[in-house]
Amino acid sequence: MISVLCVDDDSTYLSLEKRCLEEPGALTVTTAFSAPEALRAMETSRFDAVVADYQMPGMDGIELLKAVRAANPGLPFILFTGKGREEVVIEAFNDGVDFYLQKNGDPKVLFASLKDTIKKAVKIGAVWKAFHDSETRYRRLFETAQNGILILDAKSGKITDANPFLLTLLGYTREEMLGRKLWEIGYIRDKALAEQAAAVLKRTGYIRYEDLPLATKDGRVIDVEFVSNVYVVDNEKVIQCNIRDITDRRRAEVAVIESEERFRTILHSMQTGVIVIDANSHTILDANQKSLDMIGGTRETVLGSVCHSFICPAEPGRCPITDLGQTVDSSECILFNAQKEKVPILKSVTATTLGGKKVLIESIIDITEHKRAEVALRESELRYRSLFENMQEGFAFCRMLYDEEKRPTDFIYLNVNPAFDRITDTTTVVGKPVTEVFPGIKEAFPELFEIYGRVAWTGEPESFDLDFRPSEKWLHISVYSPAKEHFVAFFEDITERKAAAEAMKTFSEDLDRKVLERTSNLDDVNLSLMTEIDIRFNAEKQLSKNLNEKDVLLREVHHRVKNNLQIIISLLNLQSRYITDDTTLFAFRESQNRVRAMALVHEKLYQSTDLATIDLDNYLRFLGDNLFQFMGMRGKGITLTMDIRDISLAIDTAIPVGLIINELISNSLKYAFPEGRKGEISFTIHRQEHTLTILFKDNGVGIPEDFDWRDAMSLGLRLVCSLVDQLDGTIELDRTAGTAFAIVVREKE
Repeated sequence: MISVLCVDDDSTYLSLEKRCLEEPGALTVTTAFSAPEALRAMETSRFDAVVADYQMPGMDGIELLKAVRAANPGLPFILFTGKGREEVVIEAFNDGVDFYLQKNGDPKVLFASLKDTIKKAVKIGAVWKAFHDSETRYRRLFETAQNGILILDAKSGKITDANPFLLTLLGYTREEMLGRKLWEIGYIRDKALAEQAAAVLKRTGYIRYEDLPLATKDGRVIDVEFVSNVYVVDNEKVIQCNIRDITDRRRAEVAVIESEERFRTILHSMQTGVIVIDANSHTILDANQKSLDMIGGTRETVLGSVCHSFICPAEPGRCPITDLGQTVDSSECILFNAQKEKVPILKSVTATTLGGKKVLIESIIDITEHKRAEVALRESELRYRSLFENMQEGFAFCRMLYDEEKRPTDFIYLNVNPAFDRITDTTTVVGKPVTEVFPGIKEAFPELFEIYGRVAWTGEPESFDLDFRPSEKWLHISVYSPAKEHFVAFFEDITERKAAAEAMKTFSEDLDRKVLERTSNLDDVNLSLMTEIDIRFNAEKQLSKNLNEKDVLLREVHHRVKNNLQIIISLLNLQSRYITDDTTLFAFRESQNRVRAMALVHEKLYQSTDLATIDLDNYLRFLGDNLFQFMGMRGKGITLTMDIRDISLAIDTAIPVGLIINELISNSLKYAFPEGRKGEISFTIHRQEHTLTILFKDNGVGIPEDFDWRDAMSLGLRLVCSLVDQLDGTIELDRTAGTAFAIVVREKE
């Protein structure tokens, strides 16, 4: 399914375009009435192609094309417009348009051609995307490779590309490497060897060096593995050289030699006792100072001895480890030191090789202090048990049970203290579910299950009071979770406290009742005042609502008038397509401009926060720009300047003034500058009280002396005079330098 975005400010033509292009199951059309609306649609939806008109207000088709290319370079773009000027076509193709079609001709043939062009553009876009994705993957691999990659031209032997890893490795920039041969840069200094390798590579297509020294830009020498092969790109042979830095591998080989020495250094500096034992004879080969201190001997008296003479209970000649890398977990043993004292130790054994010989490495830790800590822990446990058994608060440690939807279904008592049994009047509850100990408790106290389940699941502690009817007591319960799906609850009997609180509540209620009785009159007065306030508030609210509704209604009126005028413009536009006479066609276009001048007033009022007046400067500037664009005067050396200072007019005055300016500018553009003559059109509008003074002039060829402009046959000047009369105004013409009109009109009340 092909998804197309069609953009055109002509709603009637856009609707026709959608109907003619859409094809169920094959092509769907989304429409937009302006370039900004199209860009917003592209932010939320994916399209296979864009079809756009050229001439659109605010942002034309070329500007839309640039925005689309910036965001999505490969998206097919078709310019479908009635504007066929050569400079527009050139600009479109310079900015990357894929196809350019004009709206002239039979609609059936035109839209069939457009549909065929869309399908072609989508195919081209798919090919571009596939190529772009392939190029992106290659470039990403090339740029992020952790080995150096060098690309050479097979004929010249010159470097055409180098990846960032290689540039960093050798310390050169791309500019220093591109276009040069390997031996010209300096990192392969033997030119004869390089030329010989190039000859072998051309003949066999492959060459490899296990160890090749390269010199970096700063003079360092690094060892690399060098592999080259030849392949064809765009019918041209290229050479790819893969360069792997093996400096670390060389260093690792040296490090292996130094490893044993480091091992011995670490061994003798460790604070844990370590003994190295021959796996076959079980004699001690080495021992660090910590282990010698624990044994109480010297290296001379300990090395060469059988390890079991110091450490029990292992027997001489036996070892539980048989495989290299196997480890025996820590176990408690007894070490007999030189003073024949028994020292408790924790021993672990690992089998490995050292200097080609299988050895056992025993790690021994003196756990004398640990043993003392265990005794202290047992004493602490006894103190805790005494506190647990004698505390006055009830204690229960429980595990919560949940269903598949994580809703609590039951909980099991894992441990309780005697106070719990006393408070809840129970015995022997450990290991039992609560629903067995207290039948019906889940139905009687659903909130209890909810709180316990929530605490056990979230870990957030909670406290609450509960009327525990099975024991006829009020309990204050504090709950927290020490582990997931478990909780600990502390129970305090607060029956007497609750009784006292209830008595206090009764006393407080009696007091409140007496206060209420004494203040009833005040409440009546307050009620009366509140009633009056509510009445006034509701009246103000209704008034505000009515004003808002009128505001919305007035905006809707302006909007609908603007839309109706736009429909007239579109109908004139459609009708003009079937007119071949240039004079008639131009008359139609002028009528469109006049209707557009009226529609623009309603559009500005609809968009403005002030529905009563319109900003004259903004309105006339927009009107003038449209006229220059319509009559093709942009870039022709004719300028328009205006001076309008902070004037806002009501619609009854703004429309006639706009039509007067529209006709005067149109008349100057048509007649004042013949044969490509350059010049200036200017006008100023000043306001004093309710009077507007309009001074309009151009420096063109001027109106002939024998031309009766007040009784002209052309509609434009007749319309200007009529509009001036409607506004109770006067108009005078000055022919001394071009054409200048002085118009004075009054605003309508």
